[in-house]
Amino acid sequence: MNSDLDRIESYYLEKLRSDPLGKEVCSESDFESQVKLLQEAGATEDEANQVASMFQCRPFHQVYDYILDQIQAEVESAVRACNANLPGKVLLRTLPTGFANAGAVNAPGGYLVTVRAELFQVIYRVCKVFCHSLDFIMLESPSGSRPLSEIAGFAPSGWTQSQAISSLVEIYDSLVDKHTVYHAPRHEIPMGQRQAFLDQIVYFAELFAVSHEYAHVLHGHCDESLESISAVERFHNEFAADDLALTLLLAPADLRNENRDAALDANYRVAGACIMFCVQVLLEACRSTDENLGFKSRAGAEYPSPMERLVRMLNSVKQRYPDWITQFADAVMIWSAGVMPALIAEVRGADEIKWIAENAKLRSQDDA
Repeated sequence: MNSDLDRIESYYLEKLRSDPLGKEVCSESDFESQVKLLQEAGATEDEANQVASMFQCRPFHQVYDYILDQIQAEVESAVRACNANLPGKVLLRTLPTGFANAGAVNAPGGYLVTVRAELFQVIYRVCKVFCHSLDFIMLESPSGSRPLSEIAGFAPSGWTQSQAISSLVEIYDSLVDKHTVYHAPRHEIPMGQRQAFLDQIVYFAELFAVSHEYAHVLHGHCDESLESISAVERFHNEFAADDLALTLLLAPADLRNENRDAALDANYRVAGACIMFCVQVLLEACRSTDENLGFKSRAGAEYPSPMERLVRMLNSVKQRYPDWITQFADAVMIWSAGVMPALIAEVRGADEIKWIAENAKLRSQDDA
């Protein structure tokens, strides 16, 4: 008799058969196209070849397995550290195509958690824009207000807020126009001093996304039929999953020790979680109907808005944990407040920006 994981794997392979790239392998032309894209973006020939080689002659659905294996091991270790018990076996896999998202479903033998390959690319690209933006994100320091890049000791990149907004619009356009390279590499172009910063933010954003789906499994949300869950319950299920995902994300962090390494690790973890909501804002803007982009969710919305989730999570962190772990997360909040409304204004027009401004006022009244 097959094991539970074998049964879940069979269920996953059945879903994969309906994916346009489910049976495809990265070809020589894919490799050459990838090298060309990387060189056009500024990589040297050696850098482009090294990165693109990760994808050569490999099935599309296995391109990100090296990331998922590490993430699954850390999430399940965190589950054990929190003295929680998964209700069954969980298989974590990639689906090559489809709109960027992650999900968890009940499957024969346990649960299947899937991450669309496009989500890896969008996370990477948004995080990269954020890392380039550190020059104009101002934070308070003992010597006064200073750019985060200066506080971190990075050489200036010269980026302005308008460049960051333009880059986010490009990501939006690539998603809407379906020009996304589904198997885009995680490390496209070296970022110099900022590479380690970028790597950490990207990894913990991905880790939070998967932790959120594990949280749905732990809460039993996958065992409920969609027909039996009200819109209100579905709305609050997202908050519950956010809370538990944050707990899982911070389980390995040393929050009792404010030394440099412990502080950096905790800061990266919280910032990675927060930037996932910025990714969700961009993805929400790509949807053709029922945009839910304000700091307060729209009345009757099936799910809370990403910005409301971001504010709620940051407030929760500040209440539950030492204030020294939120410096990078504060930077994400400052950055999102500056660039996300401008992004929405660019792609959705004045009505949407007015909605966000009104919600920002409501939020400030709540905080007062």
